[in-house]
Amino acid sequence: MALHKTRGGHSVALRRIPKDFNTEHTENTKRTIGLFRYFADRKGVSEKRSEFRIPLMARGDVLWEDADGTPRVAPATLEDTSHRGMSVRMKNAIRTEAHVTVKWGSEQDSGTVTNCRREKSDYILGIQREAGEDSVQKQ
Repeated sequence: MALHKTRGGHSVALRRIPKDFNTEHTENTKRTIGLFRYFADRKGVSEKRSEFRIPLMARGDVLWEDADGTPRVAPATLEDTSHRGMSVRMKNAIRTEAHVTVKWGSEQDSGTVTNCRREKSDYILGIQREAGEDSVQKQ
């Protein structure tokens, strides 16, 4: 082993590879690791979503009341929907447990904000539909 100094002044141990390095063993290891790559994320990882989500890209508006009770409207993009909820991308943050109405095209749906997270310059809202609303209402 040889010690090597980095630009930052740290010492790093370097190991020399012998000339008779077994490349056949390395190839077998790569093949074995490659097999695990396909199953690593599928086994033992539980998905939080219990419902099938339908991807959707629709422009619309979100209506809600802020903490002061002032009615607000902002443009948004409906990204996906399921039987019990939907995901909306917008520029405004909305507090959790706020009641919102999402309107797009000739349709609208109401629900409660369950989560709001920032993603770059936008906010992603998780909205749970109100109980008893099995399908989207048409205006």
